[in-house]
Amino acid sequence: MASGRSLPANVLANWTGFAVGLLVNFFLSPLIVHHLGASAYGLWALLGTLTAYLGLLDLGIRSAVTRYVARSQSQGDDATATQVVSTALAIFAVMAGIALVASTLLGLLAPASFASPSSTARRR
Repeated sequence: MASGRSLPANVLANWTGFAVGLLVNFFLSPLIVHHLGASAYGLWALLGTLTAYLGLLDLGIRSAVTRYVARSQSQGDDATATQVVSTALAIFAVMAGIALVASTLLGLLAPASFASPSSTARRR
């Protein structure tokens, strides 16, 4: 269990990280909009959001691997730790394939699905 003093420090560090990220996005977004323009920023935000959804393919596996490998290592059971890591690697390989296919489909379908001004179109 965490000691009494480390819990408040961890909570404060977590909140500080959240606040810094919030402030950076708050002040950086207008600069990006000014530099890219409203239409290009909208496309940039849309693509960023669509690719962020691919992070859902983790399904909590990273935290489960951390827990079970730590437990196996503390019990001196290296075979179980290796088995957990190998299984997670296989699952992540499948998820990477799914992400690759999904990204390719999004890349092919996005230009036809979303109207983009001619100023953001690729120049040939």
